[in-house]
Amino acid sequence: AQVWRRRITGVGSTATEAILLGAATPALLGYGAFWVYFLHPLAGQIFSWLVMVGIVGTLAHAFRPWGDPRQRPEVHGKLIALTAVAGLFYLAVLLAFPLHKFTDTASQRFQPGMPGDSEIPRIFTERLYIGMAPKKIGGDWLSSDRPPLQSGVALVAMPVLRSLKVDFDVACATAGVWFQLLWIPAVWLLLRWLGLMEREAHAATGALVFTGFLLFNSVFVWPKLAGGALVLLAFVALVNADAGLTARSRVRWGGLLAALATLAHGGVMLSLVALLPLVLWRWRGGR
Repeated sequence: AQVWRRRITGVGSTATEAILLGAATPALLGYGAFWVYFLHPLAGQIFSWLVMVGIVGTLAHAFRPWGDPRQRPEVHGKLIALTAVAGLFYLAVLLAFPLHKFTDTASQRFQPGMPGDSEIPRIFTERLYIGMAPKKIGGDWLSSDRPPLQSGVALVAMPVLRSLKVDFDVACATAGVWFQLLWIPAVWLLLRWLGLMEREAHAATGALVFTGFLLFNSVFVWPKLAGGALVLLAFVALVNADAGLTARSRVRWGGLLAALATLAHGGVMLSLVALLPLVLWRWRGGR
C-alpha cells in the first residue's frame, strides 16, 4: 500500500500512516474478495491470484537491490518481526498437542467447552469458495450472524494455499490467527501515542504476548481481537494530532478503520459509541 501511495502522491507516509496502511490494506482486499466470490467463485479465484501476484510484484519492485534506497517504503522491521515471532509462538504452543482439526484444538487446548464460533469463518469461507449459498452455516447460525471480513481475508490467499494442498481448516484458521494479530501493531501504536519510547513500546507489547487472554483469543479465531485492533487504530488516527497527518486525513483514516472494525465483529459498535465523546473532546482541545 505504501508503494502505491508513493507512486500516486510522490511522497512517503508518516510512521503512523504506515501502520494504518498495513492494517487497512489486507482488510480492504479481504472485503473486496468476499464480494467477488459472492458474485461468482471463479471470478473470486481470479481476483485472489491477481492480488497475490500483485503483492509479490510490488514488493519485489519496491525492495529490488538496484533501486534507490530513499525511494523504498518505510518499514517497521522490529514490529513486523515481533508480530511474526508472536504468531509462530502461538501456533507452536497450540499445536504442541494437536487434535485432528486446528479449530478443535483451539477450542479445547486452553479452555475446553468453547462454542463453535471459530468454525463459522471456515464454513462461510468454504461455501463462498465452492459457490455454495452461505445463507445457513450450521445450526441456527445465518451468514448475517458473522461479519464477512475474516472470511474475506482467508479467501485472498485460499487459491494459492489450496494449490499447495493445504487443508481448508488449516488455511482458514491460520489466516484467522494472523488477522487477530493485528492487535500487536494496534497496541504498539497506542502505547507510542501514550508517550512510550519505541523500545519501551516494543517491550510492553512483547510482554503482552504472554498473557493468556491474548494467546487464547489469537488462536480461537472468532474475530474479536481483529475488530478491537481496528477500533484502536481508528481511535489513534483520530486523536493523534502529532502523527503528521492533516485533520482531513485523520478523519478519513478513522472512518475507514472504524468501518472495517464493524465488518470484523459487530460488537465493536459499543466501543465506537463509547469512544465518540473522547474523540469529540480531544478535537475540541481537550487533553
